[in-house]
Amino acid sequence: MVRQVVHLLRSLHINKAANEVNVTHLVSIFSPVLCRPPSGAFMSIRHIKALPHIQLALLTLINNYDLVFRVR
Repeated sequence: MVRQVVHLLRSLHINKAANEVNVTHLVSIFSPVLCRPPSGAFMSIRHIKALPHIQLALLTLINNYDLVFRVR
């Protein structure tokens, strides 16, 4: 599932000229969704503190998609 989500975000990033959303904005938008606890609609303090780490990881996955997922 991670691969599909990152693939979608990478596709949006590649087409940033058409959709006017760069990789930084994508990461800012999708990181809270990805680190939200499964049992609730609201993020806890622990999840909010983890958000910068999630953002960095997601940015790294998008920028290095071919290397991480061994795409040729």
